[in-house]
Amino acid sequence: MTECNQLAFEFPGFRGRKIGADFGGGNVSSDGALLLLRQVDRFSGLIKNLSKVLPDYRDPDRIIHSMEGSVLSGQASKVATLPTAESHPVSKAFEPEKGGA
Repeated sequence: MTECNQLAFEFPGFRGRKIGADFGGGNVSSDGALLLLRQVDRFSGLIKNLSKVLPDYRDPDRIIHSMEGSVLSGQASKVATLPTAESHPVSKAFEPEKGGA
């Protein structure tokens, strides 16, 4: 069986800067995930490109927010509401039983 336990990752550099991720520092908050989403989007233009290919069935006379803003808002809200490792139901199944053994 494959074990996925790598804690540090190296990515290609950008403008002479080293880019890496290290997950050995404890718990990560959803705010950290939002910051990562923002940086990935700034680097890749993912949200802008995605908003260009999604069909927009909204009434043009009633549009207040751009499609790009709507896509970004939707993705950010999904990331912000992801469960933490401690609150995820799967992680609770692997908690040690309380009491003596």
